[in-house]
Amino acid sequence: ARRPDGDCEETSGRCAEGGDVMESRKEVTRRLSELVEKRITGRNMVWSREVPFDKGTSSERRVDYVAFRPFMPEQRVEPSSLELGTFEFYEIKSCIADFESGHGLTFEGDENYLVTVPDLAERLRVEHRIPDDCTAVLVPTSDWSRLRRAFGKDSDMHYRSIHRRRTAGELLLSIVKGPYPHVGSTLLPHDDVR
Repeated sequence: ARRPDGDCEETSGRCAEGGDVMESRKEVTRRLSELVEKRITGRNMVWSREVPFDKGTSSERRVDYVAFRPFMPEQRVEPSSLELGTFEFYEIKSCIADFESGHGLTFEGDENYLVTVPDLAERLRVEHRIPDDCTAVLVPTSDWSRLRRAFGKDSDMHYRSIHRRRTAGELLLSIVKGPYPHVGSTLLPHDDVR
């Protein structure tokens, strides 16, 4: 079934890309997730997926991916490495129904990325629906080998300066206590550093 760009066929759970049904919503989400993991793993960050925030409150929510890169001048841990580090939030949206679901547009990091398919990214840009807290919109390359910046701070996308609202300790604890924490290899202690 042909649908407008970025729409979901609600009855079948299929997502459209370029006017043609590409894959199921679940499959698109899985593939976008793999690209996010490839991006943050390649940057040797501490990260987790499905990170919960404000658990047990009325504002409880879950972020698809939260990653942390400590500030490490000359690859050394400094007293300021934690507080001056960078937290990246990634929210994945496979189609317009996913975007409009009311779930998962939590952007509280130093850098906040909306990850989606190119057609939906363009639709959201044209309709001025990209959240103000979003640093950039990332989309897969045509061969789905990596994520690329569709638009962001450096483009015509409207944005505002983003200031982290939570402490580094709180965010890092959320990553570590998340259901799927990962630590980049260059962040682990080496034998010669004891």
